[in-house]
Amino acid sequence: MISARTAHFLTEALSAAAAIAAGDQLRVFEALATGPLTAAELATRCGLAEGAAQRLLSALASIGALGRENGGYGLTVEPGLLRSQSDLWERLPEVVRGGSSTGFDETSIAAAAYPTIVGFLGALDVPAARRAAVLLAAGLPTSAHVLDLGAGAAAWSLALVAEKPSCQVTAFDLPPVLEATRRAVDAAGRTDRYRFLAGDAFLDELGGPYDLALVANVIHLFGEARAVELLTRVAAELSPAGQLAVIDVIPGGRAPSRRAALHDLSLLLRTSDGALHSLNSYAKWLRRAGLEPITRHRLDAGWEVTLVLATAPADIGAEAGPNIEVVQAKP
Repeated sequence: MISARTAHFLTEALSAAAAIAAGDQLRVFEALATGPLTAAELATRCGLAEGAAQRLLSALASIGALGRENGGYGLTVEPGLLRSQSDLWERLPEVVRGGSSTGFDETSIAAAAYPTIVGFLGALDVPAARRAAVLLAAGLPTSAHVLDLGAGAAAWSLALVAEKPSCQVTAFDLPPVLEATRRAVDAAGRTDRYRFLAGDAFLDELGGPYDLALVANVIHLFGEARAVELLTRVAAELSPAGQLAVIDVIPGGRAPSRRAALHDLSLLLRTSDGALHSLNSYAKWLRRAGLEPITRHRLDAGWEVTLVLATAPADIGAEAGPNIEVVQAKP
C-alpha cells in the first residue's frame, strides 16, 4: 500500500509539472522575462482571468519557479530554462520506445544548451561542493594549481577556493559555456584566482600540469570508451603525486534513491550512451588511466553524490584519510 509520504510526493510532482506546463503554454514566463508583474498586469497581458492567474502565480512561486518581488512576481531562473526542460521531458515516451536522445553529450548541442542551464545546475551542487572542498583542500599544497574540467557555474572550484584561497584554478569548458563560468566567478569576487581556458576536452590542450583536477558531473554524459578516454587525458595533465577528483552520482549495490533514478532517466533523454556509473566502473577506469590508490567519500546523506579520488603514480601507497573507503575494483 502506498505511504502518505509517497502519495504527497506524487501529488506535488504532478501538480508542479502541470503548473510549469501551464505557465509555458499561457506565455507567463515570456511575459515575466521583461520584469516583475502583478497578477492583474499579467492577466491583462496574457488574456487570463485575474483570480486564476493569481493562484497560478502563487503555485509557481511555491515551487521556486517564480519569486515574489514588490507585490508582483518575477523569474528566478533563465527564461528559457523551464521551457527547455519541459520540452526535454515531453520526449521521454519517444526515447523509451527507442528514439534518439537530445544529444547533450555532443559538443555542438552542449554549446547551445548549457549556457542557459549551468546556473541552475550549479545551485544544485553548492552543499555537496562545500563538503568536497574541505576534503580536497586538506591535501593540497599551498599554491596548488587546480583544473576544473567542464566548469559550468564553477560551484566545485569556487567552494575549493573559499576553503583554500591560495590555490589557482583553470576553468575549462566550451566557449559559450565559459561565459557563464566567468559571470559566476565574477559574482563570487574570485576572478584573481582563475584563468579561463575554452575548448573541447577531448581535442584541445588542457593547460597542465595540475596538482588537482576536478571532473564533476561530467563522466555521466558518456559511456565507457569515452569515459576512459577523457579520464586518461586528464590523468596525463597531473603533476607527480597529483590527484584526480571525480564527483558524480554513483549508486551503490542496492536500488538507487528516487533522485538518483530520476537523474539517470534524464541522462537517457540527454545523452546517447551516458548513465550513472557504478563505483567499480570508476575504479577500473581510473586504474586504466594509471591512477591509484582510489578512495571515495559520500558527500550527501540524502542521495548518492560521491567523491572518488585517485592519485598519480608518485603517491602510490599513501594512506586514505579518515572516513574514506579505499576502493578495490572487482575483476
